[in-house]
Amino acid sequence: MNVIRGIEYKMKTAEIIIAAEIGAMTVIDLRDAEELHSSGYASGALHIPLNDLVAKADPSSPQHDRRLVPGIPVAVYSAGCRRSRIAIQLLNGFGYQAMDIGGFYVWAAAGGPVSR
Repeated sequence: MNVIRGIEYKMKTAEIIIAAEIGAMTVIDLRDAEELHSSGYASGALHIPLNDLVAKADPSSPQHDRRLVPGIPVAVYSAGCRRSRIAIQLLNGFGYQAMDIGGFYVWAAAGGPVSR
């Protein structure tokens, strides 16, 4: 379950895939480069390792990644859930509407496009 602005919300992975494909949602891969290269990544996902997320997500940071727009919902994934939970808290703190996909393999199993 995800919490967006104090409201619990559950979006199915298939809905996240469609939203990402039409540009209505940004997907972030939180894994490190080795994990990406060994398993692939969600096509179109931004690769922002958790260690870099604060600088990249903070709109006031000189390192802000301009592909992250606070008005566009964000879905994150890692190998499991630990990094995703931390990222959701950070992103929500910066005003994003963030949710967890549940892991890279959840994305792939739901038919999300994968790049290598």
